[in-house]
Amino acid sequence: MDNDEGFKNYYNKGLEDTRLDLDSNRLEKIRALDILERYLPKLPAVMLDIGGATGIYSFKLSELGYEVYLVDVVPLHITQAKEKNSLAEYKLKDVILGDARQLQFPDHFADGILLFGPLYHLVDKEDREKTLKEAYRVLKP
Repeated sequence: MDNDEGFKNYYNKGLEDTRLDLDSNRLEKIRALDILERYLPKLPAVMLDIGGATGIYSFKLSELGYEVYLVDVVPLHITQAKEKNSLAEYKLKDVILGDARQLQFPDHFADGILLFGPLYHLVDKEDREKTLKEAYRVLKP
């Protein structure tokens, strides 16, 4: 089984939606949000959350006033994020099934990008390079 299928099998168990709300992982979420809020682009801005799972960070960015596009490769995450978005006070602009190595956005589209998941799940050098090149392509200069 290749790495892509291994992490997809794990995430298809549906555990990611609450992972960062558990006591053992809450610090990760608090610290990541603290760092993000210091370095996010000025509003108004378009943010891409690539590998954003069920929207753990996407919905917070939307609440802060960003136009947010969530992209994830796991269909279950997309279904869960769309359900959350339908009920959310601060909606995401779009929730998209996609791969960080081949993004469906035009060049220079986004003001900022989160790449948390892809950069720890894609372990092959070639896949990481594709991911970073794609992020660079869609990021505004």
